[in-house]
Amino acid sequence: MAKKLTAAELKKCLRDTSWNQLEGMLCTLYRDSDQAKLYFNSVFNPGAAESELLDGYEKKLRACFVISNPRSPDTREGKRLVREAEKLGSTRVALKVMLRFVEMGTEFTNNYGDIDGPFYDSLTNVFGRFVALLNSTDEETYLELADRIERVVAESADIGWGYTDEMRTLYGEIDWADGTAP
Repeated sequence: MAKKLTAAELKKCLRDTSWNQLEGMLCTLYRDSDQAKLYFNSVFNPGAAESELLDGYEKKLRACFVISNPRSPDTREGKRLVREAEKLGSTRVALKVMLRFVEMGTEFTNNYGDIDGPFYDSLTNVFGRFVALLNSTDEETYLELADRIERVVAESADIGWGYTDEMRTLYGEIDWADGTAP
């Protein structure tokens, strides 16, 4: 089997490629790959792409938290979707998908009862990454999401396995939050 290019080898090849060739390669990639379409739209047309992306992620995440699904809640698939959103290049989309994952997991628990430690570890892990990414943005982004953040932290109250305490601790790490959890 032939050896795949490393990132350094790819960079060298790209330097030796004409602009017209690069443009053709990128257009072919865009035409043939749904993942490339998501990426390029999130980078070059974020406003138009955001709503469509979020609708798609909403449907996919909702499927992870359907009680009729025998594997539900499927946090493995949910975390995969979060990682995919993080790679798109749009911080806003990534933040909203991460927060939605935590909201759905919290809502699932409040509707159907406590799950288990690994389930809540998944939620708090994603919320921790959410807080770190949010802190790398600006106060305007925080203010856009503040009501949802406060609501999910408040809705985590009285959930077992240390979930409530961890959610409150992470909330306190948000740069623009007042430090007191809802």
